[in-house]
Amino acid sequence: MSVQQQHPNLIPMAQPPSITLALPPSPPSLPFPESWLHTRYFHLSPLVYTISMSYQCPLIASILYFIITSTVSEVNKRRTLKPWALSRTAIFRRALVLHNVCLAVFSAWACLSTYNVLLEVWPSRQDTLYQTRLADLLCLGDHFPPADERPQLSAHDIYQPNVLFIGWTFYLSKLYEVLDSAILLAKGRRVSALHKYHHAGVIVCAWMAVRYASPPAIVALLFNSAVHTVMYTYYTLTALRVPPPLFTKAALTSLQIAQFLIGVIIGGSFVFLQYQVSAPPVPYSTQPQGAIAASVLKSATMTATGRDQMGAVWRNVRCVKTSEEAYPIWIGVSFVLFLLFMFVRFFVRAYLGPGLGTKKSL
Repeated sequence: MSVQQQHPNLIPMAQPPSITLALPPSPPSLPFPESWLHTRYFHLSPLVYTISMSYQCPLIASILYFIITSTVSEVNKRRTLKPWALSRTAIFRRALVLHNVCLAVFSAWACLSTYNVLLEVWPSRQDTLYQTRLADLLCLGDHFPPADERPQLSAHDIYQPNVLFIGWTFYLSKLYEVLDSAILLAKGRRVSALHKYHHAGVIVCAWMAVRYASPPAIVALLFNSAVHTVMYTYYTLTALRVPPPLFTKAALTSLQIAQFLIGVIIGGSFVFLQYQVSAPPVPYSTQPQGAIAASVLKSATMTATGRDQMGAVWRNVRCVKTSEEAYPIWIGVSFVLFLLFMFVRFFVRAYLGPGLGTKKSL
């Protein structure tokens, strides 16, 4: 029988199965993350976690946010957009600086933490199975056991809990970010429709990404936290009355548009992605050396029947297999496409029309 040299890598994108278009059942209950929230110096009640991850929390928060901002915006309109007395106090100005500093620091922490997790588990490019291991990691597949030198933790064991914890704190930050709107309202301004849709929708989408353990959540975590680091640093400087360059507002809006575009392309592709895994699985190693490297190379030698020389059979695995996994992706992509349209329209009206760069920010 002839022997084929085949490297099990990514398979071309395929049409998602019909099950991914169905409404999902209620997601399983999420266990309280003891190792994250119970430490020597910090203790968080399980009740906080349970309430925050119930579907009522983001739904009620978004509805109340939309009602309150719409109501106060109309009040400000009747007051001819006159700033409230609170916004003229020294306490308000200090609180404004602190608010932006906190969000800038948190966003930087979320971005760097996500990057460090990826750096720790990213497979080596010298690994023959580099692409399929990477796909399995990002898709939360857990089809590769740990290597001999790390017998207790696989890449999946490190990646998933850390990303979900960062994602949970990221979701909580979206609840806190509604104070952006409160600041605008205190200054006597109206909150635009784009601003309201953005904040209300992000709360729900961030909750769904964590609640359903959505694989593309890593994309939003990395890019959104990076953009918000820049954005809230800019807001901090303006709160300190440091005059920014004239082009800064347009650049920030362009950065957000780029973030949405990249997020739609990469995040949406998870639904169409499939890759190959072996049975029995090939051990995982971020730096394949010695016996592990030899094992990986030997496993990449396939026979015409699809069975390699070690007896492993390679099979196709979809990144997104169920409606529970696909649901937050479809909702998230639809929401981001809507935001992309709204932000592009805002950019054209604010920066490409008459009075270039003089209109108010979002």
